[in-house]
Formats: sequence, C-alpha cells, structure tokens
Amino acid sequence: MSFTHVRTVLQSGNVVFASSEAREWIEARIQEEIGNTFGFKPNVMLRTAQEMNAIVAECPYDAAALKEGEGIQITMYKGEPSPDTASILSNGMQEVDEFQIQGREIYCLYRQSVLDSKLANNFQKLGSNVTTRNWNTMTKLAALASELDDFLQRENGNGND
Repeated sequence: MSFTHVRTVLQSGNVVFASSEAREWIEARIQEEIGNTFGFKPNVMLRTAQEMNAIVAECPYDAAALKEGEGIQITMYKGEPSPDTASILSNGMQEVDEFQIQGREIYCLYRQSVLDSKLANNFQKLGSNVTTRNWNTMTKLAALASELDDFLQRENGNGND
C-alpha cells in the first residue's frame, strides 16, 4: 500500500508505519484494502506517534502500582465519545472497577478479571467506533511509534523536531 517502515505488533491487528498522506485518506484506504482482501471492512483508526505517547503519558492510573489480577486497558474512539458514554459504561458497573474519559480515549482500571467485569461488558454497547488495547500493547505501540518517529526525524535532518 506504499507505506514505509511497516511493523506489526504481537499479531494484534496493530501496525506502525510511515506515510505522508492525510489520516482520513489512510484510514479509508486501509479499510478498503482489508475489505478487498478479507471480505469485511473493519473500522480503522489511526493515532500518530505523538498521540500514542500522549495516551500513555496521560494515563491516570499507575501501571507500576498494579496488584496481582489488576489491569489497565485503553479504549480509543475513532471520533469523539458521545455525551452518554459515561452513563452507558457506568450502567450496572461494580465499584471495584473504574474509568476516566479523556478526549478520544477511555482509561479503565480493572481490579478483577475483565471477564467478570460489568464495565468491560458495557463497552460492547459503544458500537464499532472504538477499539481497546491492554496496557502492555499500548506501551509497546507507543515505543515502536516513537522509535520510528525518531528515525524519520534523523533521516530527514530534523533531529530537534
């Protein structure tokens, strides 16, 4: 598809690549190509290296302080969350889990298995404009995107950008 420096992460459906094209054009093109190749069109959403770093840096939960069985997941919206997102997620939620909405991301702290979480189950009600990744995947994606961004800056002679 003419992207450069393409790398996949953990067979997770996540791809880091370089392109000078506009986000909307890239999203539509990837969606179309997946549709042509595999017969379905997933909702494709992109984040820049800077956005990925900000998502990780702005996490309101301390990953280093997690206890056994706890976990952080980040849900990303393609656009902006709807005004009723918080009430949808809170419906029937147990107080053991918590979430915070920040911009196009929802940060979740699970203090129990995600399989047992009412909060996790409520994400299905948000539709197909969201995708969720666990903390380990997000930090790996951010690191890989940063490495690529740094490489491209050096390659283009913009080491201070």
